[in-house]
Amino acid sequence: MYSKDEKSFMQMTAKVLGKEMKTESGFDGVTEWNFKHKLSSKGVDTLTISKPKKKPKSEYDIDLDLDKEYKTAKMKTKGDYYEITFTNPLDKEMPKQTVMLINKNTGYFREMTAKQSGVSVKMTAVKIKVGVSDSVFKFDVNRYPGAKVIRK
Repeated sequence: MYSKDEKSFMQMTAKVLGKEMKTESGFDGVTEWNFKHKLSSKGVDTLTISKPKKKPKSEYDIDLDLDKEYKTAKMKTKGDYYEITFTNPLDKEMPKQTVMLINKNTGYFREMTAKQSGVSVKMTAVKIKVGVSDSVFKFDVNRYPGAKVIRK
């Protein structure tokens, strides 16, 4: 994930039930795009492009707004991190508990873990770089050859 002012760019690869899922999304200040790699050899890559009036809220933004999703939060120190445990979700679709680790020295996000109905998700920041070039956020349709383009 990259973020600078209102610009953002995210690449994610996940493996679920043996299938690899690749997605990208970004906003360069004018154009928002979402790319989804095909899940099977018969599938098709899709690229959705839109021009919102302001930066769209993304589920991948660093500000996850968990404080607005849960009634209860408890914080404790765990080694080099603050561990915040969110419980009592406002929406029954949310996991019953989400745990977030924040680096005590930098204040940067480190890790988030959520479990529900036997499925667990763990997101870890392995590298944080301050000072990102604007070229990272530039939209280029040529990066997605062969993708089905959907314009909104």
